[in-house]
This record gives sequence, C-alpha cells and structure tokens, in this order.
Amino acid sequence: DLHLSLRRQRQMCIRDSDLATGATSITETDGLTLADSELSGQLDLTTGGAVVLNTLTASEQTVNLVLGGALTDGNADAAAADSTVNVFADILNVSGGNAVTDIETSVASLDLDTGATSITESDALILENSTVSGDLTLTTGGALSMKALAAGTNDVMLSVGGEITDGDADATAADSTINVTASSLDVQGKQNLTDLETAVSSLTLDSKNSSITNSVSGTLTLNDSTLAGQLDLITDQSLVVGTVSAIDQVVNLTATAGSINATSLSAATLNGSSQTGIAVSTAVDQVTLVTSGTGDISLTDADDVILTNVSTADGAISVTSSTGSIVATDVASVTNSDDNDISLISLAGNISIASANAQTSGDVVLTAGSGKITGSGVVADSLTATADSEISLSTTVVSGSLTANETTGSIAITETDGIILDGVTSNTFALTASGSISDNGDVVVNGTATLDAGSTNNIVLGDSVTKITKFGSVNVTALSASISEDDDMDVELTVGSLANLTSETGSVVLSGTVSDALSSLVVGTQGSITQDDSLIVGGQVLLDVSGGTFITLEDENDFQGAVSIDASGTNSGNVSIKDLNGLELAAVDVVSNLVIQTGGDLSQTSDSVISVTGTSTLDITEGENSKLLLDGTNNDFAGSLT
Repeated sequence: DLHLSLRRQRQMCIRDSDLATGATSITETDGLTLADSELSGQLDLTTGGAVVLNTLTASEQTVNLVLGGALTDGNADAAAADSTVNVFADILNVSGGNAVTDIETSVASLDLDTGATSITESDALILENSTVSGDLTLTTGGALSMKALAAGTNDVMLSVGGEITDGDADATAADSTINVTASSLDVQGKQNLTDLETAVSSLTLDSKNSSITNSVSGTLTLNDSTLAGQLDLITDQSLVVGTVSAIDQVVNLTATAGSINATSLSAATLNGSSQTGIAVSTAVDQVTLVTSGTGDISLTDADDVILTNVSTADGAISVTSSTGSIVATDVASVTNSDDNDISLISLAGNISIASANAQTSGDVVLTAGSGKITGSGVVADSLTATADSEISLSTTVVSGSLTANETTGSIAITETDGIILDGVTSNTFALTASGSISDNGDVVVNGTATLDAGSTNNIVLGDSVTKITKFGSVNVTALSASISEDDDMDVELTVGSLANLTSETGSVVLSGTVSDALSSLVVGTQGSITQDDSLIVGGQVLLDVSGGTFITLEDENDFQGAVSIDASGTNSGNVSIKDLNGLELAAVDVVSNLVIQTGGDLSQTSDSVISVTGTSTLDITEGENSKLLLDGTNNDFAGSLT
C-alpha cells in the first residue's frame, strides 16, 4: 500500500501523477493531473485544487475523491462525443462541492457532493444520497436507481438507457423519501420511471411508464413531453401541463391541493383529479375529471370523447368537442347551486347522455351543431338543447328551451314532473310529462306535436300578446288543456275536464274526447271550426266564431252537455252540427244559416235563447221517436224553418 502526504511546506509538489498501486491514500495540496492509473485496492485522493483525470482503473474497488477544485476530463476526445472512460470502479464518491465536468464512468455506485456536474455512465448506476450545488447532467447506458438527490434551486437532466427506480423506497407502503429535489427535472431516454418522489417546480419527460409523486410549495409545470407508456403524476399543489403526447396511453394527473391546467394533451384516457378546478385541452378517447373543492371543470377535446365521470364538488362543467361526438356517461355538479351549470357542446357531432345532473338549481345546456342529442338522466333547473336533426331525452327539469331543424328536425322529451317550455322550434314535437305543461316563450312546431300530461295534469300554452304558439297539428292528453295558437289549429283531444282552444288568426280543426260529465269544450277562432274525426264531449260546449267564419261539425259526434254557438259576427257564416245522439242547445246566435242533425231529441236549456237570422234546418229523423223541443219563449228563427 502507498500513503503519500505531499505538502508544499516540505518543498514537495506533484503536478502529474501516474499510479500502479494497491490501496492508495494521497493528499495533494494543490491541483493535480491524474494520468492513466491502475489500482487493485481502494483509492482515497484529496486535493487542494482542481483535478484533471485521465483513465483510472480501479475495478471492483472504491474511489473517494475529495477535491478542492473542479474535476475535468483529461481524456477528452477530439470528437464532440467523448467516449473514453475516466473511472472504472465499483463505487465512486466525489465530494468537495466543486464542479465535475464531462466525466465518463464505469461504476456501479455514485455519490456526489459537488457543484455543477456532468457525468456519463456506460452502464447501470446507483446514485447514492447526493448533493449538488449546480446543475446536474447525468447520462447512463443502463438502469438508474436513485436514492436522495438534493440539487436545491438547480436543474437536473437525466438521460438513461434503462429504467429509473426509487433506490430509497421506504419499508412502509407509503413512500415519502424525496428522490430528487431541484428546480427542474428533465428525463430523457424513453425508459420507465417507477415510483419516484420529487420536489421540483418543472418537469420534462421523454419516457415510457412513469409514476411520479411531487411535493413542492408552488405550482408544478409539466413541460412539453412524450410518453410511450402510462403516466401517473401526483403533485401536492397546482399542475400546469404543456404539450404532452401520450398517444394510446393512460394519463393520470392529480393536483391534491390545487388546480390542473393543460394546454394540449393527447392520450387514450385522461384521469384528472384536483381540488380547485380543471381546465384542459385534449385529444383523448375518454376522460374522468373530478374536483374535491370549489372550482370549475372545462374540457375542450379535438374529436370523439367519452365522459366516463366528470364531476365537480362545487363548480360548473363545460365540455366542447371540436370535430366529434360526446358520450356523457356520468356528468354531475354535486353541490346544488345556480352557478353550477353543465354545458356540453359538440360542434360537428352527436351528444349521447346517460347522466347529466346539475341538481335542481343548476342548468344544463346541450348543443349538437350538426348532429343529434339523445339519452336520459338530464337533471336541472333549466334545460337548453339545440340540435340539427333530433333531440330525444328523458329529463327531470323545471323548464326547457328546445331547438331542432324547423323543417326536418324532431324533438321527443319524457319529463318525470311538470315542465315549462321556454321555447320550442322543430318540425315534430312529442312531450310526455308526469306533471303540468305550460310555456314561457314561443312554441313553433311546423309538423305534428303530441302533448301528454297524463289524466291528472293540465296543459296551458300560448296567449294573445307575448308568445307565439303554432302547431301543424297537435294531439293533447291532459286533465284540462288551454291552448291559444297564432294561426290555424288542428287539435286531437284526450282531455278529462276542460279544453279551451283559441286560434288568434286562423281556423280550428277538431277531433277527440273531452270525457268528464262536468267538462267543457271552449273553442274560439278568427276563422272556421271544423273537424277531421269524431268529437265526444261529456260536458258543455261553446263554439265561438263571432270574429271568424263558419262552423262545420258533421262527423260522428256525441255532445253530451249543452252546446252554445256564437256566429254573430260580421263575417260569420253557416253553422252545421251533427250529433249521433240527442243534442241540447244553450245560447245560439247565428247570423247566417243553421243546420242541426241529431240521432235523438233536440232541445234547449231553460232560459236560453236561439236566434237565427238565416234559414234553420233541424233534422231529428236519425233517431227513433226523437222529439224536437225548442220552446224558448225568446227564440227567433228569422228565416225559414225546416
């Protein structure tokens, strides 16, 4: 063994050393060039200055370098890529807090206490607990096992030829030892990163399967990165993501006490969890986004996307697909608040919904610009749905504004309770509700509308002032129905008690049933009253064309209550009514001709007045032993009576 203590005080100074020794311990008071050397034992080298290192061969040995200056490569190749190995050893420990520049190693274990450091290892490496006071660039030809690297506010660049693993994994299931503390960590090499704990503010990855848990007092920025495997990234504050390409992979992002913001993220699946909000722009197949505190979720996706689970604890949700369709498997704003709305927009595709729940105070807005909207489980205060071709939904909402193509579109809504129609535009419209149906806006259906409120609920649509109500034809099922249209009406009734129909500018075509004995059918029009099928009314009937023209009800009708007729206007025309059974008239005022056909008695209520300016034709011959009992003292048949 060789032990040298070289001191300037003894007038002994070595600038170049060439060793061929066993275990060796040397202290140099100044700088030193260590020429090509070979040792069969441990080397302990201490210098007071810089060291230029050629090739040190200490295979299977430990090399301890305590340096008073920088460590540099004395074998630097002329070419840009330096490949000559400076240290062959089992363990290399470098300390002194100085720079290490472009050193090539072939060691199993590396321990650093240095300044700015750049080292290239030819094979796999264990990086022991280390401290660097400058930037670290570490390149390996194989796997890298990391214990605890403290780089302070400096940058760490790792380029590896094998998997990076946690060399300081705790015995317990919850591993808390920090593997890298630095300002930034940049990992290259397209290898796996397994269970690393970091404390960095900036992260860049070019890797395969990567699992990283980050602890930092501020925001973590995931810079432009490429993943060829799954990414599991957890940070204890907020997370900002640049352009990340993880095509066909799964990306799991967690911001435990902050928010997630992603500029451009491509993957097969994105799972994001944060406390205070999520805003991401993606090209993914399916997403799960969940917030645990107060904050909104905003997602803009490039193509088709499945919303597996998108949920805010207390916030609004907005999802837009730029060129594809949206499948909403489970979308919910959990806290019941007017601010916690849900908006799903497909600019060029369809929207399919299994569940979209904004509770009873939030609103749901669905827009399929060139497609259709279908599904169920829509819960909201107000629903706004706009589609080009079709809207077909099961809902639990207070009100709805529904828009489809007015010439080719169709809308079908099944509502669990009553609904207020804030507006409807479509070619066809079918609404089934388990409560009352009313409106608070224009309802325009150019084709057929079917309105079904059940036998115990009411329908009230239209008025003469503020709202436009128009159906090509309408089938109505309700306890009572009051409908005022702005134009012609074609109405099929299945009503229990009251049907009040008004056409503001057009005519009315009737059919159906108003069944209850105490029911009423009231029809007022600026045009005519006709029918396209039989009409059965259990109670009273009022037919008013005083501002219109004529009445022709000549089908297989059954008016079981008294019938009142007002055809007294300037333009009022003839009135013709047929009843398969007996008919009782109440007040009748006809300025033109009156024709009545019955299959039973024709009578009038007490104190009623029948006034006919034109001719009157009363035909009771269809009935057997029918009686004509029009004996009101004030009746006036001014024209001929047949």
